Amino acid sequence: MLAQRTALHDRLCALLPQDIDCLNIRHHGDFHLGQMLIVKDDIFIIDFEGEPRRPLAERRRKAPAARDVAGLIRSIDYSATAALERALKVAPDEQGKLGAVLAEWRDRAAAAFLDTYHEIMTNQRPWPADPHAAEQMLNFFLLEKALYEIGV
Repeated sequence: MLAQRTALHDRLCALLPQDIDCLNIRHHGDFHLGQMLIVKDDIFIIDFEGEPRRPLAERRRKAPAARDVAGLIRSIDYSATAALERALKVAPDEQGKLGAVLAEWRDRAAAAFLDTYHEIMTNQRPWPADPHAAEQMLNFFLLEKALYEIGV
């Protein structure tokens, strides 16, 4: 993958159709659970400078809201993985019960976030009205996030 780094970017961009009907917006750029402060019944989102390894011009560029949605979904996944790794250091899980429970929590948490996001974004221009286009765009940004994390 590293040898194909330059070509990979172009191939990834080809996966995302240009005719998806949504607005590019100013977005957080590095949205994850660690960027959220919860105080009583309110949430404060902090640290809006974007991904630190990306050039400033790229961080300032508008993008679909799905980029931040993908970041939060990946963060939910990391939290489940971290909890499992931490728990396994203390108590082995021979039957995989803890892993199964955490995987179910991860799936339910991500689904709850997406369901609520879709409910709020219904008929809003930052999110595609076409469910297939929305799924395609979200999958693109999930893949982009994963590749960024491994340094490609």
